[in-house]
Amino acid sequence: MVVPDIEASLARLAALGYEPLSQTMTATAGPLDGYRYVYVKGPDDVRVELLQEPH
Repeated sequence: MVVPDIEASLARLAALGYEPLSQTMTATAGPLDGYRYVYVKGPDDVRVELLQEPH
């Protein structure tokens, strides 16, 4: 899921009780080079990947 601000999205999710499964990382190669991403466990234990486009 592409989000405009990954840090703000993580803060909103934390307020709802959802914590990231990893640290926020930055892709360094391929078609997503420069994208920031993080995984969060959502409802029903579904893993959700948040992506922020490079600026």
